[in-house]
Amino acid sequence: MKIKKIFVPFDFSDLAESALKYAHWLAKQTNATLCISHVLDKEKVKALQQLAINNPVSAKEYEEQFSETLKIHLDKAAESYAVENIRILKSIESGDLIETLLHQITEQNIDLIIMATHGNAGMFGATHTEQLLRQISIPLISIFQPYEPKAIKKIVLAVDINPTYTEVYAQIKAFQNFWSAKLCILHVVTPNHFMSSKEVSKKLERLVVDSKFENYSIETVNAYNEEEGIMFFAQKEEAELIIMITHQRSGLAHFMTGSITEEVMKQTSIPVLALGTKNISETSS
Repeated sequence: MKIKKIFVPFDFSDLAESALKYAHWLAKQTNATLCISHVLDKEKVKALQQLAINNPVSAKEYEEQFSETLKIHLDKAAESYAVENIRILKSIESGDLIETLLHQITEQNIDLIIMATHGNAGMFGATHTEQLLRQISIPLISIFQPYEPKAIKKIVLAVDINPTYTEVYAQIKAFQNFWSAKLCILHVVTPNHFMSSKEVSKKLERLVVDSKFENYSIETVNAYNEEEGIMFFAQKEEAELIIMITHQRSGLAHFMTGSITEEVMKQTSIPVLALGTKNISETSS
């Protein structure tokens, strides 16, 4: 598994600190560079400009002073991780949050994103994670609750048995092999998408043949919805990582189907690794 640069959006929250700790843990294993970024988004810049009206310095100067203060705090946050020969790059930029992050990810040739997801609040709320997921093609690990990094021995791979995931099989195997982890290939049977156990097993066996996975088990659970089944199984098995394959739906397609990945990310205490497939357009079936 070749990971040279790990990108961590950082908003100075405790949860962002947990994501940074996880990124540092992984950087030690992969010898990757940590790229830590804070974005002063346009709404905050606007607020600064309003504050500066009655301030002796200009709005631009006020923003520069604020950015300098943030830089000091970012340096302090990264200081404890600047050990064990890990290279750390830090940046603070102003602009639209998602646009700025996407620009940084592209310009810095990032291989993996690790970020905190704050439900519906915070600088990097669930909505921001969702927006980012729909526009990137690299792996993203979401941390929703404070999490202490630990050896990954069991991975839950949640799959839909109808689509083929050929384009991400290699990535899945790379992560699995890197940690020598067992892969639990899970399909959740719901009332709206019911199939017999025989049908599910047959399709999952076919998936395994196509993917050439090793050290795996095939699992099915019944639940009212997919995200409930995924989280229940991962907790029961004490998995250290959940892998979700995102379809990057947009427009009406995303509105109608929702995103199981996003729902799991907003609720589970287990880190979620999202791997994207090619975009599915609004007219896709």
